[in-house]
Amino acid sequence: MAGDLDPIAVWGAITGTLALAVQVVISVIDRPRLVARYRNKHPDAELAITNTGRRPIALTAAGLFVDRVDWRYRIRRLLGRSKRIRLAVPIRPVDAPPVAIQPGESWVLKRPMSEVLALVEASQSLGPAGKWPTEIYVTTPTGRTLVWPVVVPWGENIAQLMSAQRGTVTLKPGAMVYPLSGGRPIPAERWRGEHGSGSPLNPLFTRGMELEAAERYDEALAGYDELIERQVDLPRAFLARGGTLLRMQRYDDALAAYDRTLELEPENAGALANRGLTLSNLDRHEEALVAADRALRVLPDNADVLAFRGLVLAKLERYEEAVSTFNEVLALRSHDPQALANRGLALAALRRYDEAVDDYQQAVALRPDDVDLIVDLAIALRDVGRPLDAIEACDRALQLRSDDPRARSERGVNLSHLNRYGEALDDFDRLLESHPDDPGAIANRGAVLEKLQRHDEALLALDRALELRPLDPDVLANRAVVLANLKRWDDLVPACERVLDLRPDDPQALEYLGIALVHLQRNDEALAAIDRALELRPEDPALLHGRGAALGNLRRYDEALIALDRAIQLRPDDAQILMHRGLVRCGLGLYAQALDDLDRSLALRPANAEAFYGRACVLALEGQFESAFTALTAALALNPELAEEARHEEDFVGLRNHPSLGALVGRIIG
Repeated sequence: MAGDLDPIAVWGAITGTLALAVQVVISVIDRPRLVARYRNKHPDAELAITNTGRRPIALTAAGLFVDRVDWRYRIRRLLGRSKRIRLAVPIRPVDAPPVAIQPGESWVLKRPMSEVLALVEASQSLGPAGKWPTEIYVTTPTGRTLVWPVVVPWGENIAQLMSAQRGTVTLKPGAMVYPLSGGRPIPAERWRGEHGSGSPLNPLFTRGMELEAAERYDEALAGYDELIERQVDLPRAFLARGGTLLRMQRYDDALAAYDRTLELEPENAGALANRGLTLSNLDRHEEALVAADRALRVLPDNADVLAFRGLVLAKLERYEEAVSTFNEVLALRSHDPQALANRGLALAALRRYDEAVDDYQQAVALRPDDVDLIVDLAIALRDVGRPLDAIEACDRALQLRSDDPRARSERGVNLSHLNRYGEALDDFDRLLESHPDDPGAIANRGAVLEKLQRHDEALLALDRALELRPLDPDVLANRAVVLANLKRWDDLVPACERVLDLRPDDPQALEYLGIALVHLQRNDEALAAIDRALELRPEDPALLHGRGAALGNLRRYDEALIALDRAIQLRPDDAQILMHRGLVRCGLGLYAQALDDLDRSLALRPANAEAFYGRACVLALEGQFESAFTALTAALALNPELAEEARHEEDFVGLRNHPSLGALVGRIIG
């Protein structure tokens, strides 16, 4: 192989005195036509399996295996399609006696490159992959020796494990393992200098891995504990123990195991990486970041550890640094769809939505059948204000996986953004048929029912969502909106307070709290809540309106008028704000201006009982009793409950005592 072309890279696993199975990845340069040129130029490949331990090992395997190879790692370029394959290159007869490889010695195989490539193209399948990865040296025909190190125990794919976006990924033994060198061969001397030599594997490790494959974690753990008790290969035993505990989600115990590994081998790359992952699962993200940085000091060009570091930074909401770190990952692996998706997530958090969409689109182009990525793209499209494109992406995801809950939910959310509430409700109902206890779907259904003015049903849905997720501030906030629309002021106050316990500076919760307190005539408290909200949103017309209403109730009319004037500047056609300004102007004795505001309010909202009632008050104070009686009659027709207030209204003294209208007023107000 030429120095600038590395079309084959081989890695493997030594199973002690029982077996050796070696994993290989064929890596071909970009264009298939160059494969034929390489075959002719380099007809032979030489494989040297070197025993770098202190004891003999036995070679008994019948082939070099690659199991479930991910197309993203170069196989795609050779086969021209995106799928996982299983292939094998036979190296010796199955019934051949074991070959002893002494410490420091190598077992060498020469094979025509054309045969190797032909076997790859045929995608032959032979049994499971190896159990314990070790280091395999490939000697090129030109004499250059490279090593493709595989240092993750049990064939676990640490690259996927560390770069997973949601939760912990559990992988079975035999899954493909990616090299911590970042996907490129490195000189053997450098590897030995950084990581030391390997050693034969005790059979208990093999048994432990088989038990883990069967998810019999307690038994696997017992085997590793026996190795520790017998003082056999302690660093590897503690590392294995940590991996099992990590799968069992016993994070504190896993952390202790990795710490013990690092006491014995301070620069053990697997322990450093897995320790960071464990800390992240414990929400100890600052410490996880320190662990990732330590791992990068051992392996400075490692794309997988860099990807993990980027995710930790994102969890710490250090999004600029996360983007920078994912840039480094993509400099090493420019076509890594997961790195593109992770960078898109960080960019979206920075509100750089167009760039986020671009990253997600690239990721989906590389992995077009990945439903999760397509849904992530839909979310990014929604964020950038493209709900129709987002719905199209959701439809594509649902074609691939018709029961995907995220795709169905995101489709409903985007339909809601387009005010297509009936269709959105259908999506959430379909989702709840298969996931009846999905709190997000129940909450979204409640929000849509609220938009459809089905307030009682909306409240039932949101209460059900809170049974499943009692501390969700968004659901609590939506519940407050429903209670406000139902005018349940006594219930609205504690509802808003629950939101503020979780989000003390939530301006909407402060606004609704103020509104409820105004209606309950707790005006000083209302004013305090609204003023807190105005510190956060000083130009919010709804908050300025609420402040004016509270000040009006406190008869602080001059201050109220200032707030309401500003609110109307921001929202000149708001019927409620105009009505309240009319009432405040009435309090200031500005009757003509008050009538003008009230008439404008009624022109915008003709069925406003409060505006008719206010108009009746102004007209009565001006002595226009017949017009006042007409306005009061209209107000009571729209809202009979105002009769109680009218009986005690000071502004109606003249109207109630009117010689001809007094009896009629008494009749309609009781």
